[in-house]
Amino acid sequence: MSADPARVAAARQLLSHLGVTLAGLQAEPGPRLPTLTEYLPRVVAAAGSGARRTHGTYWNRMAAVWGERALDAIAASDIEAMQRQIAATARSRRNSRSGPRFGVVLAPHKVSPQRPRPLGSVCGWLSA
Repeated sequence: MSADPARVAAARQLLSHLGVTLAGLQAEPGPRLPTLTEYLPRVVAAAGSGARRTHGTYWNRMAAVWGERALDAIAASDIEAMQRQIAATARSRRNSRSGPRFGVVLAPHKVSPQRPRPLGSVCGWLSA
């Protein structure tokens, strides 16, 4: 299927009007998403003391495992695998929360109808 010549001409005219070249559009990468190590301090700063107490251990584990990965490189399956690993090695205590909502702290995307999504989309950095 070939492009309509009139539409191609209109697109070229619009690019010219904007001062943009096709080569410039192809050569320049979009903005880089932060790594988890770069983004996590913002999350911690925005969280209240209760959230830091509840989630801090998990944030530390995530930073240790995925710290240098960009937010869009952390898939929901990675988070679920970490959740399963933590659940498998957790100590069973009297006040243990191993019920149906166990792990929601680590994997909130599991209760979302839009799962699975990369971590970047959960954090609002990606649109999908």
